[in-house]
Amino acid sequence: MLHRTSGPIPSVRPRQQAAIDRLLALTRAPRPVPASRLARATHYAPSRLRALARRLLGEPPARRQRRRRLDAAACALLRDPRSVARAARIAGFRSTEAFHRAFRARFGCTPRAWSRAGAAPRTPRAIALGAALARHFAADRSRDHG
Repeated sequence: MLHRTSGPIPSVRPRQQAAIDRLLALTRAPRPVPASRLARATHYAPSRLRALARRLLGEPPARRQRRRRLDAAACALLRDPRSVARAARIAGFRSTEAFHRAFRARFGCTPRAWSRAGAAPRTPRAIALGAALARHFAADRSRDHG
C-alpha cells in the first residue's frame, strides 16, 4: 500500500492539498494527535478528513500515526536493543503490554525478537519492513539536514 510522506498529490484541489500537508506535518508528532485537533487544523470534519486521508494517503490519520510511531520504536530498538520499555515510550504507549501487542501486529514478531542481536528477524515481512524503514528514515534525515 502506498503511504505518502510529502509533496503534491496529482489531481487534488488546493484546499485538499493544504489539508493533507497539515495532516502530514501533524502526524509526525511523537504522541498521538486527537482526531478533533487534526480536524480543526485542516478545517475538515473528522469523518471527511478520514475519508480524504484514506483516499489520498492510503490510510486514515489514526492508523498513519500509529504506524509511524511503531516504525520509530522499531528503529529505536535496533539502535538500543536493551530497552523495550523505552521504545514503548517513544511510540507513545503507556503500557509495555499494549506496545507489545501493537508491535507484534505490525511487524509479526515481538519487540525483543526484533531487537535481539541488534537486527530485525529474518522473516520476509521483517526484512521488507526493515528495508522500508531504513529508506524512510534516511529520507527524513536528508530533508531535515538538506
